[in-house]
Amino acid sequence: MVFGACVVPIHIWAIVNALRATSSWILSMNLWDVLGTFAYTQAMAFVESLLYLLGLVVLSIVLPLSWMRRRFVVQGAVLAFVVSISSMITVYYSDTLPIWTRNGLLQWLMVIIFISIVISFLLSRIPKAEKMISQIVEKMTILAALYILIDMLSIVVIFFRNIG
Repeated sequence: MVFGACVVPIHIWAIVNALRATSSWILSMNLWDVLGTFAYTQAMAFVESLLYLLGLVVLSIVLPLSWMRRRFVVQGAVLAFVVSISSMITVYYSDTLPIWTRNGLLQWLMVIIFISIVISFLLSRIPKAEKMISQIVEKMTILAALYILIDMLSIVVIFFRNIG
């Protein structure tokens, strides 16, 4: 279920960015090239989701048992949402946020870590909120399955584009 929490925000962001660029793609590419470019964005979103999940698994192994492993679904989902939203903010406001320096990046990472810790602490104190997050993640698995199907179709399109 945590993979669903990783897949959904990453794929939504990839689709939004692909749709924003589609109008310029249509002017300079044929339909097969547009489909191929979209397939590459979705395949990369799938790889990014797998790497994201791998990072969460490694984090749960490294951190103490009581911090992450006992409530892996909720903690992993919260961390996935916080990091995804902060990444979207970073990309969207990349011109105005001064994060592309070493100090700026460290400050931004500290903000992300602080927000994640605060939300995790609050969820550990409020069982209803933890249950609600768990239910949301459970419902997201259906959407994640659809995105994974799109990813598999994208990989097939990429395969045929590279053969032909």
